[in-house]
Amino acid sequence: MSVSTVGSTSIYKKDKIQQKIISSQESESFKKILTEIRRRISPIRVRHILVKAREEAEEIKRQLDQGGDFAQLAHKHSACPSGRKGGDLGYFGPGQMVKPFEDASFALDYPGEISGITQTNFGYHLIKLEHRVALPNILKKRWMFFPGFRKQFLKILNGH
Repeated sequence: MSVSTVGSTSIYKKDKIQQKIISSQESESFKKILTEIRRRISPIRVRHILVKAREEAEEIKRQLDQGGDFAQLAHKHSACPSGRKGGDLGYFGPGQMVKPFEDASFALDYPGEISGITQTNFGYHLIKLEHRVALPNILKKRWMFFPGFRKQFLKILNGH
């Protein structure tokens, strides 16, 4: 059995197989935590198209799937004043939009990705991720993700 010490945290490893399991679990935890952090604190910039009828949203989605220009379709169809700017809502962070819209927006993974149809009390939205502010490098360092850190970090993020 070997012992690795980082700060005051000791990690016991019986053999190379267990090292690989720990390494794999640590890597998976690292990815989950980064995703959670990104969704909770990284501002994003999106465009959206707002329409009143689901059928209209479905037709616009078909056009987008066939290569239609999001900004042009937003300008032509969106009921939101942002339609005049191609649907651009600018940057916003968590807690600034209605929950279904926010959830759909922050679930988008890469610039250019377009959501499915999202319903809110305003109508039906199609959302396109334009940009996601990068996480500070300090949050990407592995040393922060040892056992117990995730629980404490999420507790801090939730304001407890």
